[in-house]
Amino acid sequence: MRLKFWTRELIPGRGPSLCRVTNLFLSPLSLILFHTDAAEGRARTGKRGTMIVFFKSLFRGGRQSQDLTDLRSPDLQHMSMEQLVAHIDSLASTTPVSHATALTKRLYEIALYDNKIPAIHREIALKLLGTLKSSIETSLAGNPEATDAFRKANCFMEDNVRRFGVGSLVWLLDEHSIPAAEITSFVMRPEHGHLLADFLPSLTDDGVTSVKPELVRQLILSRRPPYPPNAVLILHGLVTKGDNAAKALFTPDEYSALLHVPENYQSGRLVLAQLGLLSIMSNARTFPDRDIESLVCLSILAAKDFDETDHLEPRLNTLSAEHQSGISLARKLLRIQLVRSILEDTYGKAASDAFIETFSNDECAGMIERFHRQVQILIAMKPGTKIDFALVLETLATVGLAPENEEAFEQDRECLEIGENIFNLDRVAFQHFFRFGLRWTGDPSISILEDWIEADR
Repeated sequence: MRLKFWTRELIPGRGPSLCRVTNLFLSPLSLILFHTDAAEGRARTGKRGTMIVFFKSLFRGGRQSQDLTDLRSPDLQHMSMEQLVAHIDSLASTTPVSHATALTKRLYEIALYDNKIPAIHREIALKLLGTLKSSIETSLAGNPEATDAFRKANCFMEDNVRRFGVGSLVWLLDEHSIPAAEITSFVMRPEHGHLLADFLPSLTDDGVTSVKPELVRQLILSRRPPYPPNAVLILHGLVTKGDNAAKALFTPDEYSALLHVPENYQSGRLVLAQLGLLSIMSNARTFPDRDIESLVCLSILAAKDFDETDHLEPRLNTLSAEHQSGISLARKLLRIQLVRSILEDTYGKAASDAFIETFSNDECAGMIERFHRQVQILIAMKPGTKIDFALVLETLATVGLAPENEEAFEQDRECLEIGENIFNLDRVAFQHFFRFGLRWTGDPSISILEDWIEADR
């Protein structure tokens, strides 16, 4: 079977000699063996520098397929793109199957996996691969079994890019020569959150278990708001915002426990305690006995007067008066919802019901109940749901400010993101503020600062 493989004018300045055609011979058998372990093989053999330190004992083993090292020449597996093109230019009119498969594998590595490769060289490798794959499929038109094996091999290389290839966390660590001591902080940067889901499966189960506490600690440190100093509430804020890293790190049960922190704080706290990040037993002060009437008065004042986060989102003042009013309504409904949940968690349903009954106006009570039902629907959705964004959007819709189509949505996106951000800041800070208010007894022998810091340890 004969294949034509063009390298026409792909390397700037290489001259007309690259315009010739090189003929390669490929057999269906070679396609079955062709580069099927390339992506996982690169992970198994380890990356340079920090990869050896951090990943060698943590990576899962790849499939036990044939080692293709013997199918390529010693020089080919380390050739740069320039050397590879020069090598292609020097090939005889016919080339052994083993050399052709090794050449294709090397092109995949340069295009999609190797570090420190100029962008232009990746583009050239991809163009060569495109020509090569197209020619092979044409040649295999009468052999569906070999064609299927060839396509699976290509898909394997391409699908594993997200785990080990260009742009993945594994690749970024080596590309930026990250020291071993800085690996977890680098991995947990906010801009890398969307990559974590593909990074963690690359580690063994024991590897994930061993690094998870430090990854969670870095998640908290890298995304914490200016206050409060409360890890449980910070994580609750992240999961209600649909943070990608939080979604990747926590099991469904852990994620659910963190979502339900307002109505079950201890279950959320237990997630961190089981990771060794908090003590099993809290040393926070117990909630003092209070009668329902005083609890309701305290709750109303707290929900009404809280304004501790306004200065943290200066962009709020750039929005129209109508949108500011709509977002303000969403924040008020959120505080009422949080008070309702926290009172039931700390003092029981009777206290929570008594607080809600103070909103006797039918329109107000209806709005509170609709918001409550929407919260229940959203927290039952799959992990990663942007709950706070949805709640802001839903509230704006009730006052006629929701975008009516996709174009209007894109125009309002910045406004919605500003609303989501201040809403989420409120969610975290208000819970700490209110829980502190419920705990504080006014004892003059105890400083307010001490109570504030120790509120939920």
